[in-house]
Amino acid sequence: MQRYIAHLIGHPAKVDIRCGCTTVRVVSAIWLIERLGIEATIEDGERRLRCRICRQYPKLRANGEWGVTGGRDQRVDPPAMPDWVDLT
Repeated sequence: MQRYIAHLIGHPAKVDIRCGCTTVRVVSAIWLIERLGIEATIEDGERRLRCRICRQYPKLRANGEWGVTGGRDQRVDPPAMPDWVDLT
């Protein structure tokens, strides 16, 4: 299954970049697409990104969260959250 980063755009989702040296960065899908390209997948990010501190290849995990602002989603037909996103 291809986990395209572009499928996260328009959702309240972030991507955790976790490295073996305990470095963690939380980035948006737009940030990853700017660096990896529009057709990039989560697996592409794991192969191409490197930790700034230890130079290892990190693991990427998409985290979504449901809106907690009290407002209702006003979009006509909001797209479904991809099923591979961890909802917290």
